[in-house]
Amino acid sequence: MSAGIADIVDDRAQYIKNKALDDDYYTQLIINYLRQYQRGRKSDFVKLLSSKLSDVLDAKQKENKVRNILTNMRQDGIIERTAGNQRTGYWVLTIDYKNPAK
Repeated sequence: MSAGIADIVDDRAQYIKNKALDDDYYTQLIINYLRQYQRGRKSDFVKLLSSKLSDVLDAKQKENKVRNILTNMRQDGIIERTAGNQRTGYWVLTIDYKNPAK
């Protein structure tokens, strides 16, 4: 549903719920989590973001979205995985990201 259609049928709230927030928002939530708890598993981030991701995504799609966000964060040098694989390993902030130049 587009914003215009939502406006016509007076379903603006549902439109906003279905519309995904941008990846920067999700990235910042993961960064905040890692600053608070130092490490997290993919399953932790799925729990963290699941209610914030678009309602049109099913559980598997939400899990894939989180995986893609984590991959992008790794490629951008924000996080790195410690011991284990993508499912069992922990994600942590990189040294450079923990201590950004002031």
